[in-house]
Amino acid sequence: MNERHRMEQELSDLALAQARGLDNREREVLHRPDQRTQVTNTEAVPFRWICQLEMRARDTTNTMVTANSIATGILISPRHVLTTGHTLLAQNGRFEATHAWISPALNGSNRPFGRVEATTFRTHPLWFSNGRQNDDYDYGLITLKDAIGERRFGSLGNAPLGWWGDPANGGGTRLERVAPTSLDGVTVNVAGYPNDKPAGTMWMSSGQTTPLRDPQGQITTLARRLPHNADTHSSQSGSPVWMRDTEKGLRYLVGLHEGAIDLTFTRATGTQTQRFNVAIRVTLELLRQLAAWR
Repeated sequence: MNERHRMEQELSDLALAQARGLDNREREVLHRPDQRTQVTNTEAVPFRWICQLEMRARDTTNTMVTANSIATGILISPRHVLTTGHTLLAQNGRFEATHAWISPALNGSNRPFGRVEATTFRTHPLWFSNGRQNDDYDYGLITLKDAIGERRFGSLGNAPLGWWGDPANGGGTRLERVAPTSLDGVTVNVAGYPNDKPAGTMWMSSGQTTPLRDPQGQITTLARRLPHNADTHSSQSGSPVWMRDTEKGLRYLVGLHEGAIDLTFTRATGTQTQRFNVAIRVTLELLRQLAAWR
């Protein structure tokens, strides 16, 4: 029991970066001053589809050990929640999710749309393969017992909850590929459930994407991941990263917040290493995988 208690304390978030030798407190970049603001109206668009995930995982190497964690996810269909792969399968496959309870738009102790249990978990086959994790494929999908996105709620005028990208009730949100050339230094927003704030509260921050450039000025940013500098903290893994088209009134999901990364690049002044926050980019490949899972 002592071992179990110790693991539950240490794994406040399954966002463990063993491959980089980092512990989970170093996974996120929090700048000074902290630019995060609390989302007090979590029922507004698009926050109503941002979910707190209460996770339970088993230790595949020791049946006596379980781990509890908090993470973030996005409702992207009536009964599917998108989140990171390391939320569902962590530490090179050692910890595997067994149970999850999802609360869309959780606001402290208030669950305006209830709490739904998960039935199945999927991670990309390349997220953990041949004994190693591949951060380019750090995403997964949770299937829910109930189609909460189709439920009607009095607080929404008896309209369905909908989901991110829902053509009928999505409030102008889009889940589709945005060309990388349109992601060059744009403003993005990130919102989720950080574990350094009061329990169950949602926090949002804004920042810019950070494409890397070689000495000739050519963009050399990551193929499947998107560096950004919005403030985040542990347990925000799985948070939506979105950009706004104010002229059209649309919000495009461009990424899924993953954690932090150290990148080395060359500038005219020499070689430098810098830490960025990073998101899994919404690519055609990711969209095809989600369609196949659903």
